[in-house]
Amino acid sequence: LLKKLDKTVKSEEPSGLELVDLRDFESHDLCLEGMGAMNFSYNGEFVYMALSDRSSEKLLDVVCSPENLNIPKEKRFVFTAVLPRFSGENKRCVGEDVVHHTNLIGWCGKGICAWGLNFLRFSSEEKKQAFFEHLEATYKKIINLSAEEIRAFAGNACEIALSSEEEERHVLCISNEALNSLHHRNYQILEEWYGRENIFVFYAETLERRSGTSISSLISCPVTHGEVLPAPGEVTALEVAHVDEKVIANLLNR
Repeated sequence: LLKKLDKTVKSEEPSGLELVDLRDFESHDLCLEGMGAMNFSYNGEFVYMALSDRSSEKLLDVVCSPENLNIPKEKRFVFTAVLPRFSGENKRCVGEDVVHHTNLIGWCGKGICAWGLNFLRFSSEEKKQAFFEHLEATYKKIINLSAEEIRAFAGNACEIALSSEEEERHVLCISNEALNSLHHRNYQILEEWYGRENIFVFYAETLERRSGTSISSLISCPVTHGEVLPAPGEVTALEVAHVDEKVIANLLNR
């Protein structure tokens, strides 16, 4: 897949594709492990990242540099995500465990977001305040996920934008376990915002139990940078690079 993309990018015939190759950083133990390492706002204007051994702020700087995604520092929000660790029959809290992927602690849609707000740790009070002020200014609805909801993968839902000639439609993909875990108020917010017909519920119990992830990790969702969605039928990056969808399927099945 990378060879085909690289060949297309280096071709003398202009393709419109740009490839940011981060593989050399692996030798320095730096990585961004998949799309789960970062969350983008629906229009790509803002980016969020939970620090762990599977993410690197240095690589985030590369990805967001002016020659790449051009997301300035004030529109990047970096934190450490944790969940309380309990011990014994009385469930006494004995510490905190780091959440390795950003897309397990929260998600962003158009005008709505959900985060485990009580479990985000910032390097300074100023950065924490900037994050919360940003949420209030950017999103009309903010869902605060509990530890129980996060453990049931309510933070791993994802919004997909669908575009047709008539309208733009936003749907939420979420697992049945995650949806059932939501507190009544949080469920109400989702239903009122999306409408019941725009909440797509999937069975993912086996995936969640065995892999520690959920629906968002199964959906390859492009991030559109800007307010205008691609037109229906518009050529995709994979089609430009002449990559057969079967190649992607084989990679995922390995």
